[in-house]
Amino acid sequence: MKWTKLVPVVTALSVVVVAAPAAVEKPMVMEGAALTITVSDLHGFIDEVGAVAAQVSPMMNGAMIKNMIGMQLSDPNLAGIPVGKGLALVALDPTNIFAVVEMEAAASSNYLGVVQAMGMQARYVDGALVLGQTPASLAKGSALVGSIKSTLLAQRAPALKIASQPALMIDRNREAIDGFMAMLPALMGQSMMQQPGATLESTQNTAKILEGELILLLSLAEQCDAAEVVLAPKSGSIEISKTFVPKAGTDLATLIGAPKRFKENKALHAGMFNGGTMLFDFQMANPEALGTFTAIEAEKLV
Repeated sequence: MKWTKLVPVVTALSVVVVAAPAAVEKPMVMEGAALTITVSDLHGFIDEVGAVAAQVSPMMNGAMIKNMIGMQLSDPNLAGIPVGKGLALVALDPTNIFAVVEMEAAASSNYLGVVQAMGMQARYVDGALVLGQTPASLAKGSALVGSIKSTLLAQRAPALKIASQPALMIDRNREAIDGFMAMLPALMGQSMMQQPGATLESTQNTAKILEGELILLLSLAEQCDAAEVVLAPKSGSIEISKTFVPKAGTDLATLIGAPKRFKENKALHAGMFNGGTMLFDFQMANPEALGTFTAIEAEKLV
């Protein structure tokens, strides 16, 4: 996994396969869910966010943020949510969206009153407040509390995790996507022809480029079994990592699983150059595998 540090923000991009090093954690996704947003340690997360915010405004620390949020929920300092517990927002599909918030039974009646006054459906189930937009989504969420606790909330971390299953989402919406792609050239042509100086040739060429980019993005997405973005504030900085798991048997999985063949520039990495030198190094793990994958994807544009 390669890390690029930008103080105070650290970003990382990693791709993980089954045989990936232990240092890279596979995304925690919930079976059947198109999208999940999880904060498994809410108090810890707010405290770490406060440490970052306090660098800009000393008053905006974790305690202040909790109080501001808690006042809106008639629960100052979010005392009803136990330390070390968290919440999860789950979207099974566009019509089944619900949230699960772990909390003490004694605080549930207060929260039920507050959220129901906002027009939301709510119920306290197995140590968690379940929120839904409709009675159907509330029932679905209530039935899945145990599953959510054993998956999304099983590993505690003061971080915000957004996970999805791109291949599943595309498969579920294949008909709508195919219909949109069929209409795309005409839609883009009509829009771009209205631009000053546009010609039929320039419009057609631009439309083909944009269509090609979208085809490739969809191709990569349908080869991706799981994807996760993690925002983890820590010690006054923020780490942002992105992890993708290729779908077994796809060309993307073949590329990621290809053996590394690059040769390390030992002179550069050994620090043989003085401090005034600008260091630039580029490594390609397997040029042959990348070339093969690129050729396969390019054929989809023909």
